[in-house]
Amino acid sequence: MTKLIDYKIELLDVTDDKSKSDYLDLWRACFGNKPKCNDEWFNWLNLEGPYGKNNSYVIRDEQTNKMIAGYGLLPMSVVYNGKEHKTTLCTNVMTHPDFGKRGLFTTIGKQALINEAAGGVTIQVGIPNDNAIAGHMKVGWQRLPNLSFFQNNTTPYKNKTDIKFHKVKSFVKGFDSLLDKFNEKYDFYFKKNSDFLNWRYVNHPYNDYDCWISSNESSYAVTKIFENKLHIVDYGYDTDKDFDDLLKMVRNIGIMHDVKLINLWKFDSPSPEDAIFARNNFEKDVYYNRLILYSDIDFTTSDFKNCHIVLGDNDVY
Repeated sequence: MTKLIDYKIELLDVTDDKSKSDYLDLWRACFGNKPKCNDEWFNWLNLEGPYGKNNSYVIRDEQTNKMIAGYGLLPMSVVYNGKEHKTTLCTNVMTHPDFGKRGLFTTIGKQALINEAAGGVTIQVGIPNDNAIAGHMKVGWQRLPNLSFFQNNTTPYKNKTDIKFHKVKSFVKGFDSLLDKFNEKYDFYFKKNSDFLNWRYVNHPYNDYDCWISSNESSYAVTKIFENKLHIVDYGYDTDKDFDDLLKMVRNIGIMHDVKLINLWKFDSPSPEDAIFARNNFEKDVYYNRLILYSDIDFTTSDFKNCHIVLGDNDVY
């Protein structure tokens, strides 16, 4: 068995074609030869993000130079208690199946997180799956309340609202100040502007999203249909009335497309939005995702009652 001393960690040169090819080969070995694993997706995730190039750390076997593990930390920005923090989102953590059970996951994770923190990143965000959560927790991540799916089973009648919504092809710069206004009510949220929304949704290489803005510009939503479900992958609003109108609008879209249900993420913790969700017949589902944070800030005592994390904040939705 090759010992850990034979491995080296490096920051991937995401602009280099050979490095890209090696990375995609590792991805296919770990996750299968899926359609999204191509140059267009790689460039979108690693080169085109509005906060800069993805910090993809990799381990190569020094004997063969084969890429055998990867750990991505995508630059983002989070606002916590009114202060903006340099942030990363953990993406595409993987170990080649031929090199499992050798401590690569924790080794690369620990070093990557330390490197980013040394570079000024103060909050690092992860939304791991069942297979990855144990490995992440070994290197110092903090576990936060679950991000549960809340769903609305669509009904055959339309919901009345006096506010009209129109579909947009992209978000314009003038929308940036409205995004700040929508989010300032929260204690924790990803900071976004029109460039971010356009990169994340409009210019996505393979997912199809619909972007909606209310006629009075008091709310927006991004929706995606997947397997007879309508995901609300992103949204923002000014007042409770605006949120109520937004949910009614999305429910009408669901009826139009004859989907089985509409869903979104919400923290398990009680929140000021609970009454609005209840009024629109959104109920907690059994499915959930986990939120973890890596930071010198102690989040374990935070109740996360007034926080805003949406499905689109995870790159896989």
